[in-house]
Amino acid sequence: EMVLAAGEYHLGAKGTQWHIKNVGFQAPFVLKLGEGGQLAKQTDLYLEVFPDGHWTMSSWDVAESKKLVAHSEGELEIGGEAASQAVCDLDAARARCDEEVVIERLYLPFSKIGFPL
Repeated sequence: EMVLAAGEYHLGAKGTQWHIKNVGFQAPFVLKLGEGGQLAKQTDLYLEVFPDGHWTMSSWDVAESKKLVAHSEGELEIGGEAASQAVCDLDAARARCDEEVVIERLYLPFSKIGFPL
């Protein structure tokens, strides 16, 4: 959503058909709680959109005013026919699932191998 809104604003794509592609994820975005249930470090998301349509999403240390880690990147593609875009029927995909998985069950294996979740 942030990437699409930024592309619309910065690249002048309002009212045109466009999408994001070649999305890659480099690192998880993890917010750690400190004492009293407050964030241990005030962290924002920082989106950079370049004139060629390339974008990166990074974490931003508010106290030190610096970019920390790039979490994802991709490309904004402006134009093209809507019909040429792949469409996923989410209800049909859900109907093919044979079990409901609790989100904590998904994170447990990753936390055991060292991911800071």
